[in-house]
Amino acid sequence: AIRVPDSSVLSYLVSITGPLAITSANPSGEPDSTHHNTVLDTLGGKLAGVVCDDESNETVASTVVNCMKFDEGLISYFRVGCVPKDIVDNLFDEVKKEQSDQIN
Repeated sequence: AIRVPDSSVLSYLVSITGPLAITSANPSGEPDSTHHNTVLDTLGGKLAGVVCDDESNETVASTVVNCMKFDEGLISYFRVGCVPKDIVDNLFDEVKKEQSDQIN
């Protein structure tokens, strides 16, 4: 799955390091954490730190896309959240077209 952070600090970090393998910020089976204060309340004692570059107004969890069949031209969704499915689908279609144009 791929998550794209809506955070300038994390986007910059990923531009330097490349993709990061990380887990969700909530224990399995627990409600989604949509605010850094919730993460700190839930996991604070187990974390070395939390990246937060501004106050968060998020009330909806992230969209999580299953890309295991990307090479077959397919994606599916583990969860549709703050980024609507039609936006992700449009981006996926653009990427498929770019890949097709590079091959041809």
